[in-house]
Amino acid sequence: HVLLGSTLLLLVLGIAMVLSASTVESYRVFGSAYTLWSRQVLFAVVGLAAMVVASRLPVVFYRRVAYPALIVALVALVLVLVIGHEVAGQRNWIDVGGPFRFQPSEFAKLALVLWASDLLARKQPLLDQWKHLLVPLMPVSLTIIGLVLLEGDFGTALILVPMVAAMLWVNGAPFRLFFGGAIVMLAGVALL
Repeated sequence: HVLLGSTLLLLVLGIAMVLSASTVESYRVFGSAYTLWSRQVLFAVVGLAAMVVASRLPVVFYRRVAYPALIVALVALVLVLVIGHEVAGQRNWIDVGGPFRFQPSEFAKLALVLWASDLLARKQPLLDQWKHLLVPLMPVSLTIIGLVLLEGDFGTALILVPMVAAMLWVNGAPFRLFFGGAIVMLAGVALL
C-alpha cells in the first residue's frame, strides 16, 4: 500500500506540475491552455490501466518476455539513430503518427530491468564470482547506455547507471566494485 500510495501521489503531483508549467505554451501553440495537460492525463489513465494489468501478471510472464524485450529495445535504440526525430537537440524519438512519438530509451529502461532481474535471479548461486556477476550484465548495460548517449539523452543515461548499480547492490555486489566504477566514471568525465 505504501508503494501504491507513493506512486499515485507522484502521479497526481506530476500532472499538477504539467498543468502549472504548460498552460502558457499550450495556449500559445494550440489555442487552449489544457491541450498538453489533457495529453498527460490521457497517458496517466493508460498508465494506470497498464499498472493494474501488470500487477496481475505472474512472474513467469516477465521472465518469458525479458529477453525478447531486451532485443526489441536494442533494435529500437539503433533504429532511432537511423530514423529518429530530433527534439531540442536530442535524437531520441520515433514518429508513430499524428502527435504521438515513441521514445525507445524509456522502453529500454524497463527492458533492461526485466532482463537483468531475470539474469541475476538465474545466476544467484554463482554471483559470488565476478565473472558471473558482471558478464553479460555489464556489456549489455554499457551497450544500452552507449546507444542512449549517442542519441544525446544524457539524462536517461544518468538514470540507467544507478539503476544497474542498484540491481548489483541488491544482489550483493562487493563495495569495491562500486568504488572502482566511481573512479572509472570520474576519469571518463574528466576525459570528456
